[in-house]
Amino acid sequence: MLDLTIGGKDYHIEFTIEASLYNECTEKITGLLTSIHEAANKEEIKGMLSSIADVPQTTLTMFYAGLLEHHGEDG
Repeated sequence: MLDLTIGGKDYHIEFTIEASLYNECTEKITGLLTSIHEAANKEEIKGMLSSIADVPQTTLTMFYAGLLEHHGEDG
């Protein structure tokens, strides 16, 4: 678990069952890993760069999923 304080408010980030049940998180991670793997196997540099460019958005989705355990979907 990771604890953060932002603007005086405490947030707890934890990747447990709640995060894994958030479909968008699971889809983003598996999609990212699959596309990187496929591009690497085909030696497609553009495909690989395109996949890597999606890392920030995937990270935001994972951050949100990690917050669900302690903060729920309503915050």
